[in-house]
Amino acid sequence: MTIILLLIALFALPLALAAQDDDAATDDAVAIDLEALAARVEAALSAVDDALEEIDDTKELTLELVGLTVEMFGLFEGLSAVFGIALPIIVAIAGFFGFRRLERSREELVEARERFETEMKDKGTALEELSAQMEGALALQRKSSTDASIALGLLAVGQSQYRGKDNDGAIRTFQQAIGYDTQNPIILYNLGYVQTQSSKFDDALESLHEATRLDENFLPAKAALGYVYRRIGDQKDTEVQRLIAEAGKDRMDDEVTRLIAERVRDYNTSERYFIEALNELPKLIDEDGESWWGALGGLYRRRSQLADAIDAYERAAEVTPKSSYPFSNLAMLQAEAGNIKEMLRRFERVEQLAYNEVQNDADNIWGYNDLVTARLALGKAEAAFEALEEVLQIASKDSPYALNSLRETLADRLLQYLPEERRPAIRQALERIAQFEAERAGDSDDVAG
Repeated sequence: MTIILLLIALFALPLALAAQDDDAATDDAVAIDLEALAARVEAALSAVDDALEEIDDTKELTLELVGLTVEMFGLFEGLSAVFGIALPIIVAIAGFFGFRRLERSREELVEARERFETEMKDKGTALEELSAQMEGALALQRKSSTDASIALGLLAVGQSQYRGKDNDGAIRTFQQAIGYDTQNPIILYNLGYVQTQSSKFDDALESLHEATRLDENFLPAKAALGYVYRRIGDQKDTEVQRLIAEAGKDRMDDEVTRLIAERVRDYNTSERYFIEALNELPKLIDEDGESWWGALGGLYRRRSQLADAIDAYERAAEVTPKSSYPFSNLAMLQAEAGNIKEMLRRFERVEQLAYNEVQNDADNIWGYNDLVTARLALGKAEAAFEALEEVLQIASKDSPYALNSLRETLADRLLQYLPEERRPAIRQALERIAQFEAERAGDSDDVAG
């Protein structure tokens, strides 16, 4: 619209000029100058339209229009003497519309600046929020790193407590470590292992299953699960034997039938976990330094699979050739196969291995167990009783399994295989163990009272 008005004004200019002097030559020259001026004005207005699309060029366009206006005023000042009042009127009209356009450009420039400032403010706010999020993430990472370090430190403390026969203390320490790092399967494995040694089987299953949930390929936890299920099966087998002894061998009530079915199920589950772990890691050992093949051999022995038991204990002996544990069980299996002479020959080696173990680790109760068993088998009663006293000093109140294992080995296995002349020493050892347990139980009652 503005351009149309300017053009109308410019086309009206010749009419006004016609009313002036009749000098034809002068009129032609003026017309030529005005046409050139109109072309320049139209070009400038077109430049303004282009500038609206590119706000950043507005200042440059403004300066161009201002310069053009100055030229127009200079030109019209020279022509005013010729044309009188008509020319100032045209100049006023052109100036009005030109400055209106400049005003609009200025307003658009202000609006653009305001939009830019708003956008920068919004981006600044977003940047501040992002910075706060990053700071929070870094703080959380630092805390996680610190918590993980504390958890690992507590793991080492708990392992030391277990080696020192403080099972309850180790359990508490491992639980504290998990509070700092709930996603650490190694801590859960150690916790489950000690809970198993303390006969807390339900707790052990929970800890070890959580460890395998966090890492389904964590084979130490799977081997430990095999051991827990074997121990649970052993517990049910003991209960079955008690019920049968009370009711008679020929009497099978529902409770006995149920326990036998559960024992079979637990033993099968145990075997599955052991095989899965040992097929992948045949040299895997437990937290007491023994091969898990030995625990599997114990399972096979309980199921009367003697050939499989011998194979498993031999593989354990290959993994831990300086441990008396697999060799002691291999000696016992020779007796169960009816080869007493071979059993005694093997116990000579067991005695030497067990002696070396307790010399290297004075708190190795399993080594002392094998030393007691070997010396009683070989007829070295006095030396056997000395080793037994060491066992009783080391035996932990919160982990009775090692002492129970020794009693069962002497009463249920060695006693029935040895010649009669060596059995009195075994009975004497069993009496000493029973006396010790009674005294300890009495001490516990006094403390409770």
